[in-house]
Amino acid sequence: MNHLVASSWKNKPDVSLKGSPLQNSLIPAAAELDSSSTLEMGYGLIHQREDGSLAVQIQGLLQNTQIAASCLLQPTAGDLVAFAQAGANVWVLHVLQRAAHKPALVELPADATLQTANHSEMHLQAATLKVNADYIDVKAKHSRLHGSAAEVVLETCLSVVQSLEAIWQQTRLVGKQWFSLFDQHQSHAREHRRNSEQLDATQAGVVDIRGKSLANMHSEQVIVEGQKLVKVRGGQIHMG
Repeated sequence: MNHLVASSWKNKPDVSLKGSPLQNSLIPAAAELDSSSTLEMGYGLIHQREDGSLAVQIQGLLQNTQIAASCLLQPTAGDLVAFAQAGANVWVLHVLQRAAHKPALVELPADATLQTANHSEMHLQAATLKVNADYIDVKAKHSRLHGSAAEVVLETCLSVVQSLEAIWQQTRLVGKQWFSLFDQHQSHAREHRRNSEQLDATQAGVVDIRGKSLANMHSEQVIVEGQKLVKVRGGQIHMG
C-alpha cells in the first residue's frame, strides 16, 4: 500500500455513540468502526468483479470498496482512485485519474438539490445539453429562451396562458385538425388568402362582409336565398 496518511486515533476523546439515538443514523451498518480502528489512506486501481461490484487493489489484493458520499464522480474499472481504509472497510474518496475513453458519470444522492451560495447565478455550458426525465417541473418568475432554431415534438400538449404576445417573421402550421374557441377573435393583415379544397362554411348570428372598393363573388352557380327579405340596393344595378 502507498500510505499517504496514517493515524491510530488512540488518544482521541471518547465519542462513542453506543446507546445514542444517532448511532444508526451516523454510522452505516456496513462500517464496523471502534476506538481502536486505524484510518489509513492510499491510492490504487479500481477493478470490477463478475457480479458488477467494485474493488480496489491494495498491496496486490482486491478489497471490496464502497463509494464515499463526497465522491460524486463515479469510479469505473481502470480508474486510479484515492481511498481510505479502516479495518475491513474501504471507501473511494476521489477519482485521481480516469481510464482512457470512459464516459464520466456524476451521481448525486437521492433527493439532491443543487443550490448556489446566496442564490447567485448558475451557468451550465455545453455543446449539447440533454435532459432525460419522466417528469419535468420548471418554476420561475421570469423565463427566456433564445436560440436560432427550435424543434418541439409532442404527443399531447395543454397550454394555459393568461396573456400571449408573439412576433413571428414566418409561420407555418401543418396538421390534420385545428380547433379554436374564443370569446372574441380579431386578425389584421395586409393580405389574407384562404383556400379550401372542399367545403368552406361560416355560421353566425350576423354575417357582415364589406369591401372598401369592391366586393366580388364569382362561381359557376350562385344562390342567394332569404326566408323573409332579399334586398339589393345600389346607384346602378346591372343583371344579366
